[in-house]
Amino acid sequence: MNRMHSALLDSFLNKNIVKPLGILCATSPGYPTLPLNMVTCTPTKKACIMQLQKQRWKFKDIGNEIGLKSSVVSQNYNKLIKKGPHPDLYHYEPIPGHLKIITPHTECCAVHLITSGECRDATDVQCVLFPRLHPTIIR
Repeated sequence: MNRMHSALLDSFLNKNIVKPLGILCATSPGYPTLPLNMVTCTPTKKACIMQLQKQRWKFKDIGNEIGLKSSVVSQNYNKLIKKGPHPDLYHYEPIPGHLKIITPHTECCAVHLITSGECRDATDVQCVLFPRLHPTIIR
């Protein structure tokens, strides 16, 4: 790993992400190193990918720096580019085919149940609207 690249990444992370959010990043001392085959890409890593790609780093170098395969870096970068110049790094696309339990209609029903006094809190609403679901599923 090139020391200049590492210093640039540390500087960027500390200035833009770590200090404002008070979090550990992959290059922070004491942070566990991640295996290279890890597929998940956190918002912090997405920000690093965007910033380092603007500096014309190769996907392979970015992947080595943040602990991801170059294909994962490339896929995430291409997804972010499709979202525009300033993408929301915390937005996750819903999984297609999964039914949404709470629809706008059920939200209206929940508001009505609470305002009418039939229910006091979310647990009561869950018991009325979704009697078969376990209480820990709806929070």
